[in-house]
Amino acid sequence: MLESALIAGDNTAETFASLPHVRVDKESELPRAINLTEGYLVAARGIWSDESLTVYVQRAQQRDALLLEEITVLPQALKLAQLEYILDRAEEAFAAGPLPPIEQSPFSAILHSMRRLNQFEWRNVLEPLIAFDSILRQDPASVFARMEDETRHNYHMRVAELAHYADASEVETAQIALNLAREAAATSDPDPRLALRTRHIGYYLFAEGLPTLSQRIGYHPRPSNRSAAFSAATTKTSTSSASSRSPVFSSSPSSLRWFPITPSGRSWEHSC
Repeated sequence: MLESALIAGDNTAETFASLPHVRVDKESELPRAINLTEGYLVAARGIWSDESLTVYVQRAQQRDALLLEEITVLPQALKLAQLEYILDRAEEAFAAGPLPPIEQSPFSAILHSMRRLNQFEWRNVLEPLIAFDSILRQDPASVFARMEDETRHNYHMRVAELAHYADASEVETAQIALNLAREAAATSDPDPRLALRTRHIGYYLFAEGLPTLSQRIGYHPRPSNRSAAFSAATTKTSTSSASSRSPVFSSSPSSLRWFPITPSGRSWEHSC
């Protein structure tokens, strides 16, 4: 298979080697992301679109949610699958006789579709496909959805990082963080600033609420990290009193900072 040869390359092999695999027959396995995109292209007859890809992946995730890393590599997996799709049909096309000019070739639309992979802005397609993104957007503090792209991405990465070493899945980890924030929101606190912080999901992913979240998800840090796994997470940094700012936790678990909430302005690009 073509993807077998491509995955043999150092970069591609490293990208897919640690991802979940599925058995496709008695003797071989494929990375789940590639198997998914192969099935999608068969259904789409080799021509992808962001709308049909979104529908296909969402339906697939009703059975089994993809990991954040699998969502991130979907563009690369789609490119490999599209090359495989062309190769599978090339022998039949050549056997039928001389091929017509490329504009009339049965591969014309497929090749055009493949070129679009390298030119497409993936952020708006991939982020809604993250299985737990919709959970984080229910943040009782209404902060997460207003964050810049890069900051939201840091939150996604944090959930995946915690779940990697926990008994809970990524979806379960995000849900438990949301549940903790909702519990705090339902409890009155005389300190309005503390109340706002504790009802934000970031409080449990990065700050003082992290030990509670880690206990709920069954977090098991690597032996080398256990002594300092959460000690830095409870360190506070200075806060700003500017009225135009809203409390948002930084991507670093060692600090709690205040960032202004601004419209999304930075693109989240995924290389193919």
